[in-house]
Parts: sequence; C-alpha cells; structure tokens
Amino acid sequence: MKITRRTPMGKSISGAVVGVILWCMFAAVAFVSAEELPYSSVAPDSAAKPQNDASDVGDDPLPPWKDHKLPISKRISDLLFRLSDLDQLNQLGNSAAAFLDQPRYEYGQECLAGFDGGNMFCAQTPGIPTIATSAFAHAVSLGMTFDPELVRSVAAAIASEARAAHTHLNRPSLTCLSPVLNIARDPRWGRSMECYSEDPTIVARLGAAYVTGIQKGDITAPESDILLMSSAPKHFGDYNLECTCTEPQRNGSICNASSPFPNCRTPYGMYRTEYDAKISAHDMRETYLAGWRAAAAAGATGAMCSYNAVNGVPTCADSVLQNEILRNEFGFKGWIVSDADAVANIYTQPTAWTPQNPGGQPPGHFFAHDYPGAAAAGMNGGCDISFECPDVISVGAGYVNGTLRAALEAGKVKWSTIEAAVVRTLTSRFRTGLYDPPGSNPWQLIPLDVIQSEEHTELAVRCAVESATLLKNNNNTLPLLPAEGTERTGPDVIGVVGMAATDIYLAIDRYNGRPDDAHISTFFDGISDRAALGGAVVVGCNSSLPNTVCAQNLAEQGATHVVVVTSGHGEGESHDRADIGLTDDQVDLVSRIRVAMDGMQQDGKVHALRPRITLVLVSGGATSTERVDAMVDATIWVGKPGMQAGTGLAKLLYGDEDFSGRLSVTVYKEAWTKVSNFLSNAISGNLTNRPRGYRYNTDSAVVQYPFGTGLSYMRYSTKFRRAEYSITAAALMNGSSIAIDAVLSNTAAPADLPELVGKRSVLLYLKGDSDATPLPRRLEWVADFVKIHGVTPRASVPVSLRLDADALSRWVPVDGAESQSFTEGSYRVMKGKYTMRLSDGTDTAILSVV
Repeated sequence: MKITRRTPMGKSISGAVVGVILWCMFAAVAFVSAEELPYSSVAPDSAAKPQNDASDVGDDPLPPWKDHKLPISKRISDLLFRLSDLDQLNQLGNSAAAFLDQPRYEYGQECLAGFDGGNMFCAQTPGIPTIATSAFAHAVSLGMTFDPELVRSVAAAIASEARAAHTHLNRPSLTCLSPVLNIARDPRWGRSMECYSEDPTIVARLGAAYVTGIQKGDITAPESDILLMSSAPKHFGDYNLECTCTEPQRNGSICNASSPFPNCRTPYGMYRTEYDAKISAHDMRETYLAGWRAAAAAGATGAMCSYNAVNGVPTCADSVLQNEILRNEFGFKGWIVSDADAVANIYTQPTAWTPQNPGGQPPGHFFAHDYPGAAAAGMNGGCDISFECPDVISVGAGYVNGTLRAALEAGKVKWSTIEAAVVRTLTSRFRTGLYDPPGSNPWQLIPLDVIQSEEHTELAVRCAVESATLLKNNNNTLPLLPAEGTERTGPDVIGVVGMAATDIYLAIDRYNGRPDDAHISTFFDGISDRAALGGAVVVGCNSSLPNTVCAQNLAEQGATHVVVVTSGHGEGESHDRADIGLTDDQVDLVSRIRVAMDGMQQDGKVHALRPRITLVLVSGGATSTERVDAMVDATIWVGKPGMQAGTGLAKLLYGDEDFSGRLSVTVYKEAWTKVSNFLSNAISGNLTNRPRGYRYNTDSAVVQYPFGTGLSYMRYSTKFRRAEYSITAAALMNGSSIAIDAVLSNTAAPADLPELVGKRSVLLYLKGDSDATPLPRRLEWVADFVKIHGVTPRASVPVSLRLDADALSRWVPVDGAESQSFTEGSYRVMKGKYTMRLSDGTDTAILSVV
C-alpha cells in the first residue's frame, strides 16, 4: 500500500525525494548510540511523516540493518529508511507486526516466577508452541530471602529458559515483563504475591538484581554486549489496587473484578482502571519511585505503566512521571508499554460499566474525549507501546488499529514523537541480537534442555528453603526429626492436610512457569518422601471430607503431629481481599484437629506429649493467624514457594536445613482492616489515615508480627565492631560510601543437629535525629542488608555493610512547593547523627554525617 502524505507546506512528496530526506535526517544520529537518543525527537517536528516505501530500496546482499558489526543506531537508521510509516506505526503494539522478511514480535511474555511456556498474553501470533517450564518462588517469597544474588540467579534461570525457547522453538519474543517494582502497600491487594516488600530499599535492591539477571545472566555468565533477554519492570507510577469492596466479610470474601464485576462497582468500591491514587511528593519520591531509580541504573530496557491515575493524570499519559522523571532524571533509556488496554482507559468513561450493564467496557479515567485523543495522550505522555487485547476492549482503542494514525492526522501528536518511540522499541530488540545471524552471540548457544534442567530444579528447592519464614516455634515443636544417630525420636504418624496440601498451583500461582508432573513436589509428597527416610508415615484427608471427619480420622490413625497447609483466599489479578485472616472453614479445620487430637491424648491413645500442630501459610499477602494462634504450636509463612514447595518445606521441618527467611512486610492483625483505608496511598500517614509499614507504624495494637521477624533453629547475635562512624555529606553526594563493619555470631545450635549449617540475613537499621518536620518522621528504616551463608555452630563471621547517599537522602521540596509536586525539589543527604542497630543485635552505633 502506498500512502502519500503532505508536508506542512502543503506539497506532496514521496519516492526518491523522501529517501534523500530520511537519509539526511538519520545521518545526524547514525553514529550516536541508540541508548543516548533523547526521548523527545529523532526527526523534524512536522505533524506527519513523509511516506517512504520499502520498494524504493533495492535488494542488498546484506543490508546494513542486518549487519551485526555495525552500531545499533546506524542499523536502525537504515531499517527505518526501508519501512513505510504504516510499518512503523504497527511496531507500537504488544503484537508488533511483521515487516520485510521478519515475523511478528510479541511483547506479552511473562517471566515473574518462571517463563510462561503457554500462549503469550493477548498474543496475536498463531501457533506459539506450548511447553513445560520451571516455576520458581514468587516475589513475595524471594523478598523474604533478602538475597540479591539468589534473586539474580532465579532471573537468569528464567531468562535462559525463555531464550532457549526462542532459539530452538521460534517463540516470537525476547522480552520479559518483569520484575514488579511496586510496593506491597496493603496486604489486601490481590497482587501482593508479585511484590518483594513494603520497604523501598529492599524493592530497589532485589528489583535491580532481577533486571540484571534477566538481561545479563547470573554472576557466572559470559560478558556480552548482547542482552540475554529484555527486562521490562512494571507497573510504573503507583499501582496497588485491583478492586475494592464495600466492607470486610469472612468466609473468603473477595473483591472480584472478573466479568461482570459483581462486587466491584459499589458506592464504596473502586476498580483499578478508574482509580486515581492521591500521593504526596515525599511518599512518591521516597517510597513508590525507589525501585525505578534502581532499575534505570541497572539498565532496564523496558517498563510498563500502570492502569491507575496519579493525582488526576493517568500514569500512561503522565509526561512528568514518564518523561521528566523516569527518562530525563533517572536516566531510563528504554521503551514503555501500557498495561493491557490502559491507553484505551485514558478515554473510557467511569460510567461505562454498571451493575445494569455488566457487559460494558471496564471503567476508565475519561482524561481524553475519544480514542484518538487517548492515543495522543499516551504517546505524548511517554508511552511507546499500547498493549491491546481485542477480546477485552473494542478494536481501534489503542495505537495500531488506526487510532494513532487518526491522532497524527488531526495534529494531536507529532511524527517525531512517534518515531522516537519506534526507535526505542527497535533498540531493545537489536540489543538482544534478534536480527543478528545465528551463532553471533553466546546466548544462542543455550541448549533447549536447560528448560526444567536438574540445575533449575535444585534452584527451585533452594528458593523454597531460603524463603520460608518461621514465625512461631513453641517449645521447640520443630524440627520433627533430628539428624541420624541422635537419641531424640520424631513422630511416627504425621498428618498433612489443608487446602494447599496437594495442590501445587496454590504454591505457584500466576505469571509463573508451567512445570510438568516430574518436576513438582506438593507439600504432601515432599513431607511423605522425607518422612519415609525415618520410618514415619504421612496421612492426609480427602478434600471432600467434612472437617469433623478429617480431624477424627487423623486422631484415630495416631497422628501426633499435623501440618495444616492453608491457602490465602481471593488473591490474584482483579481480586483484592476484603479481610486478611484465615477463612472460617480453615479456622474450623484447625480447631477440630486440635480438639480431636487433645481428646485422643486424654483417652491414652497417643503418647503423653501433647500432639503438635504446625500451621503453614501459603499466601501472597500477609495473613493474620490470630484466630488459631492459641491452637497451633508452630507457624510458617512460605508465600508462593514454587514447584518444589514440598521438598523445600520438608528439608526445613526435619532439620536438614535451617530457616533463614525474614518478613519483608508487616503482618497485621485482622482489626487493622477496620482502621486502615485501602484507598489511601499515604505511606507516612495523613489526617484521615494511619501510616503504613514499619518505617512509620509499629503500633502493637494492630501488628501481629513485625517487619523483619524470622526465627531459626540456631541462635544468632550481631555486634558492631565500632561505636562511632563519620562521613561528610559532600563525600556522599560525590559518590563515596562508608563501610559499617559488624560480626554475626552463632551463639547456640540444637544439640541433636550437630551438622546443621546456617544462613542469616543481617539488616542495618537507621534512625535519624534530623528526620523531623517539615518532612514526615520515620521511626527507622533499613539502610542496607546482606545474606550470610555457611554459618557453622558456635562460629563468628565478619559482616560488611555499606551506606551511600541513597541510604541517607530524603526528598526535600523547594521552598513554597506544593506537597504534590514531584519535580520541585531534590534528594539531599541529611546531616546529623544517626543511631544504627542490627537485626539480632542489642548494641547500637552512631553515624555522624557532617
């Protein structure tokens, strides 16, 4: 198809004249790295791009854009010269159209807890092969490891499987829409499982490690200018709400946004595509954007903007956030893709969906007044790619179905802005070697059998082991069985029951790999296999049995230890929880097991020791156990531990490994939902809502388990090597840092586990005397952390922590700036004295910043 456009002077041009113009236009950038291109323009600011037809260019033996020895900028210049304007426009959807001799490219590939070997999200490429792939621990679990190196290894493993599938099976993507850099603001959020922590330092460190693993592999990977995969973190801005309900209800009440959105659109409800998050500058700068600064510094090549608006502007149309802050200030050089149909939601009206019209489109922001206006707002606001699902929203609502072209024709967006977006999207593809010849980069040598390899299965076990967090262990209920040759004996009959006992997908959840049966270990199977080594028997209950019958059966079979594996209810995308406690049915199961087993003990049918109950929490969001706490002897939160959940838990229950997980979020009591407004994004609190998270709130009246809680079989202590440290603010601002040296000591180990080797994360907390008004006062915050491995009984090991400008900076607004201005201010190192403490420590040290 040949389309003739008009110049601003009103004269039509095409053919060879266009070729000369375009060649001159790109000569200026031919030798400039594509990573250095400004976001605003790579072409003159005419409203419409002059048309070039690929037929105008002859058939070269090896056209420059295919020559992998040339600079990427020169290759892109040559490619754009060969593409029509329609070809270029069609690169700006999640299913980027085929061009020249190249097939369609898909951006909708998820890699959060494993490379999804199924069909890509909203993919429009037919025949994508479906394969079984490894499923690792979700972000909520990886956050509890406090181990950036492990997180990088997981990301590298996922990326290697995705790369192998591309090389050997022609899966049409080298993009990973991960990691999630949102803050776990509220445990009711249905997607809490995708978040590392409530703490910005942890999100930043682990998120950057994940980006590095996706793009560069693990620490043993070869150095290469070619990326392993392209990492696109999400969801930029502030995103932490799916669908609110009117008021909490028990029995697994959820806020369900699945069609026809039955609980979502109420007088007090809110859906994510219409939500307008009200955020102060200090909360945005010090909390919500921390992960994005780190990801940009780590070289992330993509990003996804969120559904919601921030202070009245839809994120995908927010030029301040996307262009001024993310690109210009943080130095992000990549492309930005909308969440699914989020560009369309810039226009769709809040009244589009009602209970009387459940088939309508999801409610939106009505920021623009038609779809071309929404497309222009997105493109001008910095969103390069419109993620479009034709089965969800009307065709023509994004960029590639004529809508962006209409905006261009109407003068609502300049061609230079569109072409800059095309350059950014193509740059990441070239950086992955997508258009390079076979054998030209090391990643093409990854074999197909890396998928579900033995190494990756072992890594999945490690994730399950290191993320599990022991919250309670009364009277040394655990471990179940000590090492061989000791005098202590374990239970002969163990019960393993509950919603998640045999369902591995409750431990994996969504945005994950899809392992085959040979590579999964349910909780029941993992404990059964390990128990058999000691001659014990594991029994369970058919899920169809009433709780009373199940409890009675366990008692009659002589179970002296029962592991109850519960599952979080109503969690997931488009699903927020109305409450954070266990469901009534799960509470009832624990209660009936306790009564039945205590009754059997009184009848003399089991040994004199009171039968024990261990509660295992399989949930993405923190779950309160108040209603069963007095009935259980041990409590473990495993999050979403992945395909080897059972093997990992069994190693911990039997003392083959020690617990090393810590809470990276606060576990609140159920009453907290009565006093905390889900719709409030005020981390540091405001006049209408209490503050959130350990940095601003340690109120024991609403906290069940504080941030950082994590027990182990061994006992540890930490101590500073010095009492005072000092550094100048000027040195910190110039890039210097200060080392904080400490010692981690293993002070006690179980006598019946003499071979146990421990792991422990050490957290460095700061509290500053300069942390005061007019800035919100932080009680304390994690400034650095490190995971220590190989701690033997009674040993002491050195710990090295480090503080830099990021750890000691605050966002300070300029005088007179409004509290919601994200740009009128700067990060400044705050001078003064800081009190430092260590997790597992009793002493403190002083840091002076002068």
